[in-house]
This record gives sequence, structure tokens and C-alpha cells, in this order.
Amino acid sequence: MKYIIGLLATLLPILSGTQSPPIKPLTIGDTVPDIEINNIINYKDSTAKLSDFKDKLVILDFMNTYCLSCIEALPRFDSLQHQYGDKLQIFIVTNETKERVEKFLKTNPVAKNVSIPVIMGDTILERLFPHRFVSHEAWINNGIVKAITGSEYVKGENVLTILSGKTPGWEVKNDIGDYDYNSSIMVVNATAANYLSNDNKIFQSVLTPCLKGIATRYIRHTDSINKVVKIKAINYSIAGLYLLTLTVRTKFPFSHVLLPSDDADLFEYRDRSVYRNMWQENNTYCYEATFPITTSPKAIREKINLDLDTYLQVQGRFEIRKMASYLLIKDTPTSISKKYVPGDYATLSSEAAADQLVFISPGNLVNKLNNTFWGVPFFNGISPSVRMAIKLDAKALDNIQSLKNALKKQNLVLKPVTRNVEMLVLIKTKNNQFTKLQN
Repeated sequence: MKYIIGLLATLLPILSGTQSPPIKPLTIGDTVPDIEINNIINYKDSTAKLSDFKDKLVILDFMNTYCLSCIEALPRFDSLQHQYGDKLQIFIVTNETKERVEKFLKTNPVAKNVSIPVIMGDTILERLFPHRFVSHEAWINNGIVKAITGSEYVKGENVLTILSGKTPGWEVKNDIGDYDYNSSIMVVNATAANYLSNDNKIFQSVLTPCLKGIATRYIRHTDSINKVVKIKAINYSIAGLYLLTLTVRTKFPFSHVLLPSDDADLFEYRDRSVYRNMWQENNTYCYEATFPITTSPKAIREKINLDLDTYLQVQGRFEIRKMASYLLIKDTPTSISKKYVPGDYATLSSEAAADQLVFISPGNLVNKLNNTFWGVPFFNGISPSVRMAIKLDAKALDNIQSLKNALKKQNLVLKPVTRNVEMLVLIKTKNNQFTKLQN
């Protein structure tokens, strides 16, 4: 009986001609169907229709609560929402449950200071604007899709461009969801493969330009059946390739990488006036190599180093250098005691504005600095026994001088020092074709 009732419920809309039309992915210039949106929080109503915003620019920000870059963008979105008021409506869109989203908004130190409406448990909007990677932004003006971008495009001048009625012509963010990351970039042709007596002895490596629309990813796989080790790095910067394959990137700080003094921005993304996706298409590469399983880790690193040097026409090496560095200290060190607690981390976090960062200790701040500034080592000169949370405006990390000024207000000083540091040094060779092509 239940089966019959369920079947009738399925067939009735079809028989009566009231079946909803299939949802098709939209692109630039398409008209957005006037669908009803449910499960909205931080908004005057729990439901809305897209036609409610016909006189506004609507930005749908698809994100997840575990996406760090998405979370970091929220204060900027919140600021734009307040700045443009009735001319703009930003919605955060996620397919996550109400319980998870509400907990995130209450406990995350960034999200709890943001008042942007959130659409929870979405299953329709993500079908209109399919994507694989977040963040993902759909720009809708007067019911027409004007742009599909990453979050870095969401800024004041771009909002004004679309509000003025222009179609900006930005490249559409295109996520390729069916790419097989385990597939080889370089494959021995079928004819040659028939004549190989022992393919376990094959050494092969290849470097290609950026694979457009593919996520950055690193894969190291030991194939015990074919007795080979496969290494694959997809869409990494030049500096990233050297860091990833010659060091443990999570432990080797950016501050210990010395980029060429000229054209440093070709080696790593640093100029925020250039959109990241455009920079990546011109300045990232894919490297793949296969080694017999008996190859030593040292031999693999040496071969990768030689390949990168040869293919990229860059010279990468480790050196101990005397480096101009900074030591974080108190401006009056004698006043420090083990009981000195200038700021409790939990309290500072709860009071922090959306555009502020809170560090649990001086050591935590120094770690952040070492992974923010390239080629400028930082050291902690404050004893680990000193409990000292530090709060800074996010913009303080834009440059060294801004950082010094912000720290000075908290009686902290970056003292210039010279220290011997192991550096990964990257030098362009005379006939550097790859970087010359990007100029």
C-alpha cells in the first residue's frame, strides 16, 4: 500500500502536467529562474524569491564552514554589504546542515562577527551554479547572470562595475570535476610499451604549464605491484614546486626562501592587485616523475632538483646565509614575569572585530610571520613561559612597516638582527625562457 501511494505521488505531477522543469546550469547572460529560497538565517524572513531583489545586485557566495580562505573573505563581504546597503545583497550558500551552520556562526571567531544572511541545506542553487571548489561566486543583476568568479573578485570597484549595468567580461570560474588526479600526465605510447622488457626500470619526468580549471594538488604514490614510486604536483608556483618536492613544505617557512630580487612575483603569488586565478594560469606548473621503487629518497630529491633546474631554467639550492632578520621582543624586557598576562586569548577572541587576528602567544605570531613574508626570517625573543595573547588588525600583515607600527602599540618591537639561516635560494639562469615568457 505504501508503495502504491508513493508511486502515485511521483506520477501525479507528471500526469497533471505540473511537473517542475529540470534545473539546468546557468552561465553568463542567462536569466535566473524565479525560484523560492528556503532555510535562510540572519535575514528578515526564512524564505525569499530571487524576484524580491530585482533592483539589487545579488551575490551568491557558495562556501563551506571548513574552507579557511572562504572564512577569511567573510569580513570583506560583510563590509561591502554595509557599504552598499540596499543596492547589494550577499547570501552565503552552503549545503551543510542547520546545526553545523549555527554552531559555526556562534563559535568561529570570524563568522560570529558577520551578519550576512546564510542559506542552509541548499540543493537547488548549487545545481544552477555547479562547482567543485569553493569559494564560488554567482553575480546576478536584474535577474541576469553577470559573472561567475572566485571570492577575490568581490570588492568595491567590481560591485560598482556591475551596478552601473556593465557586463565585466571576467573569465568564468570553471571547475573541472571529472579530472582523474591519478592519471599520468605523460604516458609511454602503446607501440613502445609492447617492446619494453621491464617497465619497472622506467625513469620518466615531465613538466607542463598550468592545467586550467584543475585544483592544486600533490600526490605521492607507491605502486607495489609495478614497483614504482610516482610523484605528481599539479598547478604549483615555481617556489611551491621547490618547497614541495625538496622540503617538508608545512615545516619549511616561506621566510627561509630567497626569491630573485627581480621578477620575484613570477616565482610566487605576492602582488594582490592581480587576480590570483589569472596569475596562476600564467605562472604555475605541473610536474610528474616516476622512479623504480628501490630509488633512495636522496636520489629522488636530487633528480627532482635537477629536473626543476633544467625545465624551469632556475637554479635552486640550499645555503647557510647571513640574513637580515627580525627578533620579536618586549620594548621593556625587564618588566616581563611568568605571571604577566596582558591579554587572555579567549577574551581577546570574543572581542575581536571581523578584520582582526588574535594570536595565542608570541611564538604563534612568529610562526604566522614566517609563513607570510618571503625571504625575511623572524625569531621569537620572548620566553615561551610568558602567556601573552596578541591582537592585530589583519592589514598589519600587509608589510613590515605596518606590522612594526601595530606591534609598537602593544609594547612589542621587531628588533633587526643578523643570523645564519638555512635558506632555499632560487636564482634565474641567463636563458630563463619560462619566466621571460611571462614578462
